[in-house]
Amino acid sequence: MATASGAGPTVEEREGHRNRLVDRWSTKYTALATLLAALLAAVFGLGGVLIGAWMAAGRDDERADREFLRTQRIAVYGEYLGAIYDAEAAFEKHVPAGGVAARPFVEVPAPSEEQLEDLLGLLGRASEFRAQVEILAETDVQGSAEKLLGNALTKFFILQSIAACHEDPSALRWCTESPELLPPDESYWPQLATDQFVSDVREEIEIPLD
Repeated sequence: MATASGAGPTVEEREGHRNRLVDRWSTKYTALATLLAALLAAVFGLGGVLIGAWMAAGRDDERADREFLRTQRIAVYGEYLGAIYDAEAAFEKHVPAGGVAARPFVEVPAPSEEQLEDLLGLLGRASEFRAQVEILAETDVQGSAEKLLGNALTKFFILQSIAACHEDPSALRWCTESPELLPPDESYWPQLATDQFVSDVREEIEIPLD
């Protein structure tokens, strides 16, 4: 600012003015920095809460997914085992005393075409559930489920062969000769195969969810 004599401001006046400006800006900067620090703390604090909530929700979703898969497995395994039981029960009605391999197939009562169609329908139902088991199950359950279905398919093939022999005794050697069937793998026997399947299922579905 000018003096009374018309000369410019003195050095002391200019220094004082600059110092006052610096003080004002320093005060404003300090207040701004304090506000900014508070805002950042709030933002990062909220971010931490949100991240924590997101991670917890993710864990809950994962647990819910595993529980849903477990529930689906239990339902499908039960349906599959029921379908196998239905097929086995139907096959047993056509197995003569002593078993189908006790004498030539032409001497064994043959199922009718309608009965074979019914048996095939039961196998088809079991096969549908078997496909679902293949998708949902772990390796052990898949293997024991395959043995259950394999045993049922073998019985159907034998009954189908008996029917074919009654139509044409020369269709198979077993038509007129006692079948020399190889001893089956014991793990494929119905009761043993069923027990193994149930054991594998129990071990799989009882694995802790966490």
